[in-house]
Amino acid sequence: MRDLLVQMDGGQDDEARLGLAQALACGQEAHVTGLLLNPLPSAPEMPGFDAGVAAGELIAGMFKEAHRLGNEAQEQVRRRLARWSASYELRRYDGYSLDLAAHAAREARWKDIFVAPLPSGERRQWRETVIAALFGSGRSVLLAPAGARAPASFGTVVIAWRDTRESARAVEQALPILVSANRTALVVVEEPLARGARRTTEPEADAVRYLARHGAKLDVIFASSQNGDVGAILRDQCARLSADLLVMGGYGHSRLREWVLGGVTEDMLDASPTPVLMAH
Repeated sequence: MRDLLVQMDGGQDDEARLGLAQALACGQEAHVTGLLLNPLPSAPEMPGFDAGVAAGELIAGMFKEAHRLGNEAQEQVRRRLARWSASYELRRYDGYSLDLAAHAAREARWKDIFVAPLPSGERRQWRETVIAALFGSGRSVLLAPAGARAPASFGTVVIAWRDTRESARAVEQALPILVSANRTALVVVEEPLARGARRTTEPEADAVRYLARHGAKLDVIFASSQNGDVGAILRDQCARLSADLLVMGGYGHSRLREWVLGGVTEDMLDASPTPVLMAH
């Protein structure tokens, strides 16, 4: 991968995202575009805001503060990029939440991958940005958990396999990583069968052959989802194998269904201690 987009905010976690970008480059000289998304205050965020009351000074002050914080973050990002990459550029965009999300998707379209924060906890505000990039860029997204330390390389990679186009897309996007990894584990989470039923097909067999033909060093791990918590199984497998990266498809079901009923994508966006490469 030679052209990488990295979301940055001037904070300490920028280091981990840049480290992941460096691992993606696999020792080659890559161009890094730092994307600074500076959120502007919207009316509901403004204390005491009333559409029927003149609040020009209050609004102006909040916008001024937002731009000041953006300028501070921009300087931090510029210094950090200069230390990390010989070929880099910084792009800044000031806007409201949905505007920032759409802009990130546009920026990601002509990059190899988009490295972004895992949108959980204090970084949940970036959930729409990640989702916009997944659905609107045609690229995969590499999500870095808060406080994570980037590996020097992706030595051990876990693939969360389902026989879906999203899984196939994620594997294809991650192929350069999978081929160079020391170990790749294809984790197949088996759903409970009805009483007396037998498993008659092996949809993962085609994936195994595909990866083997490309030279991936592959193990296949079958895990049972008796308790139905697939996300917990994937986290457990990543911990057991000391995985550097989890590769998975994103939103195999509709977003609404996952939001209402819960789903593996939402679960992993909420709580993955391992960096996640996700594709839709």
